[in-house]
Amino acid sequence: MAVRCRLVAGLLCLWWGAHSPAGAQATLEPLTDPEYTLEFAFQPPTAWPAGGEIRILLDQTDAGEGHALLLRPNRCCFARTQDGNTHPFGREGAWRPSDSTVRGVVQRRHSQLVALLDHQQVATAQDAAYHGGSVGWEATHDSLKLDDFHVQPVAPVEFADDFVREGDSLGGWEALAGSWASVGPEGSAARPDLSSNPFSFRGAPAPTESFALAAAGDWFWDDYRMSVAAKAESPGAMGVAAYVQDTANCLLFRWTSTGEEAEDGIAGRRQLIRIRDGEWTVLAETGGGFRIDRWYRLGLTTCDGGVAAEVDGRVVLRAADTSFGQGRIGLFAQSIQGASFDDISAHSARGSHDEFGGGEPGWWAAATGNWECRQDHLYGAIGTAKAAEATTGEGDWGHYTVATAVKVKTARSVGLTACRETEARFYAFRWELGGRQTLEAVLDGATTVLAEGHQPLEPTRFYELALQAGHGRLAAQVDGRTVLEAADARLTHGQAGLLLTGPGEACFDNAAVTFDEPRPPTFSVTAQFTREETMQNWVDVSRQWRKGEDGVAWFDMPLFGDFTLWLPEMDLTAVGGALDILIAPETGGAAAAPLRLATQAGSGVVSGRVTQGEGTLAEGQAEATGPQRLRVARRGSCLSAWLGDAPIVACRNDAYAGRGLGLRFEGVSLDLADASVASPNLVDVTFSGAPTDWEPQFGVWQVTDRWPCAPGWSWFGGSKHESPLLWSKDVLEGDQ
Repeated sequence: MAVRCRLVAGLLCLWWGAHSPAGAQATLEPLTDPEYTLEFAFQPPTAWPAGGEIRILLDQTDAGEGHALLLRPNRCCFARTQDGNTHPFGREGAWRPSDSTVRGVVQRRHSQLVALLDHQQVATAQDAAYHGGSVGWEATHDSLKLDDFHVQPVAPVEFADDFVREGDSLGGWEALAGSWASVGPEGSAARPDLSSNPFSFRGAPAPTESFALAAAGDWFWDDYRMSVAAKAESPGAMGVAAYVQDTANCLLFRWTSTGEEAEDGIAGRRQLIRIRDGEWTVLAETGGGFRIDRWYRLGLTTCDGGVAAEVDGRVVLRAADTSFGQGRIGLFAQSIQGASFDDISAHSARGSHDEFGGGEPGWWAAATGNWECRQDHLYGAIGTAKAAEATTGEGDWGHYTVATAVKVKTARSVGLTACRETEARFYAFRWELGGRQTLEAVLDGATTVLAEGHQPLEPTRFYELALQAGHGRLAAQVDGRTVLEAADARLTHGQAGLLLTGPGEACFDNAAVTFDEPRPPTFSVTAQFTREETMQNWVDVSRQWRKGEDGVAWFDMPLFGDFTLWLPEMDLTAVGGALDILIAPETGGAAAAPLRLATQAGSGVVSGRVTQGEGTLAEGQAEATGPQRLRVARRGSCLSAWLGDAPIVACRNDAYAGRGLGLRFEGVSLDLADASVASPNLVDVTFSGAPTDWEPQFGVWQVTDRWPCAPGWSWFGGSKHESPLLWSKDVLEGDQ
């Protein structure tokens, strides 16, 4: 057998002699879903037959082409089956049976192929050539066979629970350890129709158990972010878990209390822990404990072999771990009287964070040039005056930031790419050795410079580069400072890339892609409050908009920095009229560059135009396809309008730094109660959930009865002090 090693698409591949199984057993099942999880089990023979092989067949066409996972003694890899030949590709892995039965999983996600054996990732590959088709397996010997072959279609993770329950029901939760129950406010019989936040989910370890763990979700969930409000009743530990298999296998974010000794002697610590077969391994940790009777928002993200823990929206720990690869979400309490959890959500996460340790390039693939991992860095090189590029991601990636640390070394320029559809269509940020910086749009091979600047570039030091591409805005950053900005929405989706121009090489490290995908805020109030005449100004969302004498409806809060506006869903194919979006220095002021959206009934085309004085600054259009939401986004000094995911128009103007947002309608009727505004600098709280953004200084703050004579009618309030005082956790600076 001839073996040769080389770097292909940034991954080490072993090309083995092609052959087809002789006397193979085979079974095929039709499958049309392009994304799926395949689960199987097999019992390795005591003596693996010479040349024996099991093939898990994936994405098979009628012509017998597709992908396969090749299982051989203690080794496995993915392969393409094409023209009667088998070509292994991707990252090959080693495996050893941990039990008499080996349990395996193959995940097919977009262009990615991932194999796990006994809860450990062993092989990966990337190829978009085949999707759907049939799945099955075949083997070269009677002693090699699969059991429990199962195909599971998958969908994006979407989960939410406020723990409103009747009786002793746990809803979709399973108590794996300890005692768990939905509980209401202390001293009252909670009523969902009368209470601002009637229930939470309480867990406590049983006397005979070391911790409490509850799980929800599906076994095949992968790449997700979970977030939950949590409060401890006593010193101890609480946390959240991901990829939960059982009490002995999961990934855990454990947080212990401040100044108190936990059972294992770890006090005031934040820890990412892998629990595998009952053995606890700390992957990352840092100091800092929680205070009892305070609500916090805990988060845990598992994506692309990385794990990140959050406290109150800030990442506090990161680790790389490829264990499990899938599993349910979990809530955790240890050495504690009890911990309460509320308002949990989980949804699919995407992105990447690669430190290039262990000689692994992650999902970065060589598009042009030569790329290899050396000394925990990714090096790109090319011997001519052309570009070398390594890419990651999928064709549907949009609204993201790609960032990296880079040292130019001997290259002529370094940079980043985004929204890469093909090698002839992408955005780029380039920084030349002479100091010239450019933001570029490359469309069908033609390059347009959108913005230009200058900053000296030292070839021997690392710089932190970032390229933001989304919501109609491109922005380049160096060491956290924005150096270039432009408005452009001609490209909206595509891969991200690392870039250099030769001849020469450059060194990259800590490459990451993060997404800016805000969701419309939910405004939740108790039914009883909507019936109170004295509370109408508070519960009627449409009263956030105040209509002036000129017919403009102004949002009643100043908007600092970025924001996103979602308008109610409507069928613009049947509507004729116009909508003006006005950005003014202050609410009610004059807008310097209004953005007008217009449509004619029956045309299905929504046009956008930005004017200033008598001139047109930008214009564009999008086609309506039925009921859709209009979205307006401001990022930096850029304003853009969108119809669903389709851009209408984008424009950069210094006037868009204004704080006032106004809407003017002509021939269009909209219920502004269904409009939503979100901004990282806007706090709009109804206290319908746990108060994770607030911290009490004086008194006891909790859901309490409004009137002693009407128990169950409750809201969030302070008591047991002559002047109860509640502070926001965030320190607000600047104009307010």
